[in-house]
Amino acid sequence: MRVLNVHTLRLEELYPVGDSPPTYAILSHRWEKDIRDEVLYEDVANATNIDTQKWRQKRGFAKVDGACKQAAKDGYDHIWIDSCCINQNSSAELSESINSMYRFYQEAQVCYAFLAGLPPPNAGLDTDESFERHDCVHVPKATQELIAPATVLFFTDELVGQSRTTHWIYIADKASICEKLSAITNIDAPILKNEQPVGQASVAKRMSWAAKRVTTKPEDHAYSLMGLFDVNMPMIYGEGGTKAFLRLQEEIIKVSSDQSIFAWRDSTATPGARTGVLATSPKMCKDCGGFFGYYDWDRVEPFSKTNRGLQITLPLRLVKTDTFVAALNCSQPTLAPMICPDHILQLRKGPDPKVGWTLHGVMGLRIASQEGLKLHDSNWVPKGLPRAFQLPKEQWRLAAVLVFTRPNQTRITILLGSGINVENVSIQIVDGYRDLTFGEWQERFQPEAHSRTNPWNLGRELVYINVNWQYLTENECLKQKALTPT
Repeated sequence: MRVLNVHTLRLEELYPVGDSPPTYAILSHRWEKDIRDEVLYEDVANATNIDTQKWRQKRGFAKVDGACKQAAKDGYDHIWIDSCCINQNSSAELSESINSMYRFYQEAQVCYAFLAGLPPPNAGLDTDESFERHDCVHVPKATQELIAPATVLFFTDELVGQSRTTHWIYIADKASICEKLSAITNIDAPILKNEQPVGQASVAKRMSWAAKRVTTKPEDHAYSLMGLFDVNMPMIYGEGGTKAFLRLQEEIIKVSSDQSIFAWRDSTATPGARTGVLATSPKMCKDCGGFFGYYDWDRVEPFSKTNRGLQITLPLRLVKTDTFVAALNCSQPTLAPMICPDHILQLRKGPDPKVGWTLHGVMGLRIASQEGLKLHDSNWVPKGLPRAFQLPKEQWRLAAVLVFTRPNQTRITILLGSGINVENVSIQIVDGYRDLTFGEWQERFQPEAHSRTNPWNLGRELVYINVNWQYLTENECLKQKALTPT
């Protein structure tokens, strides 16, 4: 790959070291409105001493120089910047680079997200509001630039008078503002944290992340999404945004059996309007963030694009004479808890060691198989004790009994299971412990609905329990993650 030497500002070729990718930083930025203000490939590639002085006067030089200085400060010799490392005049090179873009960001040791003009945290202005509105968070390519790199550092620049400087001001890193980024972009926090592969999100959900984003070139809306779906296709600038997006979906169909790709909705269509089975724009997927697909739950016939259209087998239901409804093999969260074949309760974070509580014993409904279930490290659970349990899809059913003890032999018992709503975890706290069987605990199980804010008051102790849920599409289960007392 071609990169910029951060010390000399010259272009160099960088090669893998054995099986390991090369070491480099990468820049995420918003292009200048006038491309002539950018530092381009031809500026850097053909620079003489006189030429160098010319392109140093460009508006875009400040961010290039600032990125190089930050990379050098962090110990990197090379940085990849799309504006000056890609020869935009070569259609072959441009196509190859865009197809490789996701990998470039994924393999970079660090990504600098440059938010030009954002007020620094100490400026006394509403940085949060400016951050939410900033272009760099809302352009389509920002989706892959937020997801692919493990480390993303956000910076702004310093303004002196009306001139921008090459002095960068650190704002935050991706990990520390992950929840905020998730709220702004609608991208799942576990995916932003690289805890969950992006491929586990349904096709419809990934499309929804780009639904409200805007591009300068209409084709880039589709081209910028290739990495999210791990597909490749040639760039044909001039074909238009609709054709580019249709081609993208056809490539996705070749490698994915996720039927949520057909779950889009055109809110602008007139009654009775006829459309094809594929969306013509990511905007049609703006309400699809809640869809998730089933994989290998029931045997599903493969579908494919043919020269006569889409060939697909779907279950049909007669709704009136000569009118059938075909059901897609995907669902939405409002119905998902009842539809998911398995609900799994998993122990995650334990009590603060400073509090003095330790897990003394566990019993519960063990799951039949842990295949495909990612069990998180739970060092507070003694070796040999189960960490995951079957959560019954019935009302008032017990799933697990946890007994905690202190050095003075004080004990509390926590009962976890289902309540009136089987899709949620309900909890009962017992002050002390009784030597009962699991069946006897079931008979005494009178849980309360979980509350994030109201603790259980035992008089001498306040018990907080945090519960999150997450869909695991790889084995179609709804995983309930229970965080134990603090």
